[in-house]
Amino acid sequence: MKKMLKNKKIDKKRIPKQVLTAGFFTTVYILYLTFRIKPILVISNSMARYAPQGSIVFIMKSTTYRIGDVITFKFKNVSSNLITHRVKNIKEIGDVKLLYTKGDSNSFNDPIPVSEDEIIGKVFLVVPYVGKIVSLIFIPWVLYILYYVPAGFCFGSLFSAKKRGDSGL
Repeated sequence: MKKMLKNKKIDKKRIPKQVLTAGFFTTVYILYLTFRIKPILVISNSMARYAPQGSIVFIMKSTTYRIGDVITFKFKNVSSNLITHRVKNIKEIGDVKLLYTKGDSNSFNDPIPVSEDEIIGKVFLVVPYVGKIVSLIFIPWVLYILYYVPAGFCFGSLFSAKKRGDSGL
């Protein structure tokens, strides 16, 4: 066993890529834990000029919202979808602040105002079209080809190696 591990060569060219990939995902996770930053996939064209369909927007909870901010919200009793639109007007009724929103590509304002407790966060970063690539991964046949087939080969080689008495390494 030790001989096999000793003779196994490590591809030193792949190490920086693996470290960068691990570092990227670790950074995203730490940002989420620390600042509660959330990535959201844009699935409509209502904000096409700002965030085209297939973009990923990063949102963070804020204490203040102004006219012109792009926010992501979810109506409590109307819809189960997240909506990302621009704040067009703000009205205060007593101690309740209502935000009136509109998609940049829509010709009409949203019919229902958004209360502050329905806001998920304010958009601070848009990464155009990356979401299309990410969403492709979850199509069943793509998932089958990219994940299940290679996983089957890996597990198959491990089991066949155990039958032969190898460690599989």
